[in-house]
Amino acid sequence: MKNFSRLEEIWSVRLKITDDCVWSCKFCHNEWDIGAETLVWNGDLENKFITLREIFWIREVHLTGWEPSLNKDIGNIISWLKKIWMDVKMTSNGQFSEETRNVIVNSWIDAVNFSVQSMNPIDLQSVMKRNVSETWANEQIERWKENIIALYSRGIKVRINSVLWTLEDLPRIQKIINWAIENNVEMRVLDDLNQKENAKKAIEELILRVWGKLKEIINTSGTSSKRLIYELPNQGLFTIKQIAEVYLSGICEECPHFEWNSCQEGFYSIRMQKNKKDGEYSIILCIQNQNSETIIPFDDFLQSYYLKKYEHITLARWN
Repeated sequence: MKNFSRLEEIWSVRLKITDDCVWSCKFCHNEWDIGAETLVWNGDLENKFITLREIFWIREVHLTGWEPSLNKDIGNIISWLKKIWMDVKMTSNGQFSEETRNVIVNSWIDAVNFSVQSMNPIDLQSVMKRNVSETWANEQIERWKENIIALYSRGIKVRINSVLWTLEDLPRIQKIINWAIENNVEMRVLDDLNQKENAKKAIEELILRVWGKLKEIINTSGTSSKRLIYELPNQGLFTIKQIAEVYLSGICEECPHFEWNSCQEGFYSIRMQKNKKDGEYSIILCIQNQNSETIIPFDDFLQSYYLKKYEHITLARWN
């Protein structure tokens, strides 16, 4: 089968709606912990998203946080975003109750990305920064399985995201891939941003072990998001998610991480949150290098030099 590349245009914003989470994953950067309030939907927030839609043609909102399902207003947030014609998806560890699951489903969410790190409780224990019991880990695994299958059965698009660190992690990832294929769930493998070289070698070995054949490469227009779709011998598919070297002119070329080749994310997308420290809404252009040019008050952003720069990504370096 021939493989080909295509450019995908998705104008989206990542909205951080809480800083709460019951997990403590070693690899989690929590958006570099800029400090976000737990959001409650109101008229001011609605007007801001209408403005983003009109100026940037934003059509998709990706709910993030530490764990967005812990926001008690999540149903209201999803419902109102849908009312102003936004596609809504979220990334979750899948540890929500049946009651919360029903709220999410009945709010007409479009898609949920599940962060799944193990099919084995002992492996999941090793992922956590804090000490957790094997019983606790097993309960977490069974809960996300239940929620994935339940959402899939309700017609919601679901996918699994798993982080790969080193060659020693390959058996763990292969078990997750097998479960995903058996249950017709899309699977994406992400490299650990903190140890890219080790993860890169592990991903290359994973592709060899599962006999993956490259089918398609998808770049998201104007961002560093890149996906490589692989076909498996049993007709299953899995995706490798990578960071392409795409940067925002006016910010990135002056950044020391760019100069020292230590940038972890490039220009991924715009993010939005309500700050804990001052209660103001901010647009965040970079989470690795935090300063007054990358974390901008919402209203200032609309008047700024970077408003136009966001529409035209002019600085790009490809591997």
